[in-house]
Amino acid sequence: MAVQVVKLLPLEHFRIRIGEGRMDRIGSLVHSDTLFSALVNSGIKLYGEDLFAPMIDSLCLSSVFYGLRVKERNESRDLLFFPKPRARFREPEDPTQRKKLKRLSWVSSSALSQICQNYDYEEALFQIDLLDPNQFVFLNPQFCVSSAERIPGLEENISFFRTTLEPKVSISRVNAQSLGLYYQAELEFCFPKWTQERSITPFLFFLWEEELTPQLIGTLNLFIEEGLGGERASGKGTFASWEYEPFPLPQEGKIMMLLSSAVPKREEMEQLISYELQKREGFLFWGGPVGKRKKSHYALQEGSLVKTPFEGTNLEVSPLPEKRAVAYGKALGWALGQKGGQE
Repeated sequence: MAVQVVKLLPLEHFRIRIGEGRMDRIGSLVHSDTLFSALVNSGIKLYGEDLFAPMIDSLCLSSVFYGLRVKERNESRDLLFFPKPRARFREPEDPTQRKKLKRLSWVSSSALSQICQNYDYEEALFQIDLLDPNQFVFLNPQFCVSSAERIPGLEENISFFRTTLEPKVSISRVNAQSLGLYYQAELEFCFPKWTQERSITPFLFFLWEEELTPQLIGTLNLFIEEGLGGERASGKGTFASWEYEPFPLPQEGKIMMLLSSAVPKREEMEQLISYELQKREGFLFWGGPVGKRKKSHYALQEGSLVKTPFEGTNLEVSPLPEKRAVAYGKALGWALGQKGGQE
């Protein structure tokens, strides 16, 4: 199946609220089930439930990751970053270097291709040194690219994204009196620029295992205006435009790294190799807030390793029998042992 990369290009001064349980904390990425819900709500709003609902079970997509558009003179190139695999790597003896390896969270598609070609199936670890400057370059403590993708003149530790705390006032719904001050965490994009001819523009992207039909294109057009994440009513999480192109995702292999937040089928439980779980919960949204919590469940985090074949499954999570609510749990992954991405 052909895979598309859908790039979400931000407005200037872009901010997004990724909920993480507390108002003063923020998640590191938008999970695939959140993206799925936003797309489905946009599709139903645009085309109606009868027309769009049959497409729901066929959707297969990744979580939302980070990208950088690097402009140098009259040329530009895009760097796409994926989660570092949640598995063992060769560890350096120096404790300082071990901490540096642990802090790394995101690797470019070219770097990930190199990593996935060096998995030791017997030892169940990646036999590659991520701290080797001849192979990899750190843009900052969390982001790493292959040496071929080095950005000339870019200083290490430059920031592309930062967490901001915005002061808010809680108001009583009974008497409209102030209940006190609190702070809300948001992710803000930074736009580094050296000269008029050299700049970096951060953006978000996700992978979509689907041909983009006219209905899906219309859904995406509405989706970027509706927004993603929390605080959309105040303009957070909305995008200027979107674009797409084919993405060479490796899909044939004995093991794959998950690029989505996946829920295994009962018969797939023995396929898990190296993984972390996350609790998924939230409120029901059906054309608007309903005020009811969805049934909670656990899912595998992005970057987990599983044996193939591994499909995952969607779950019915509505607490109301008259309303359908689907939690996305299908698996989209990067197969180990092959070249892929932008290499």
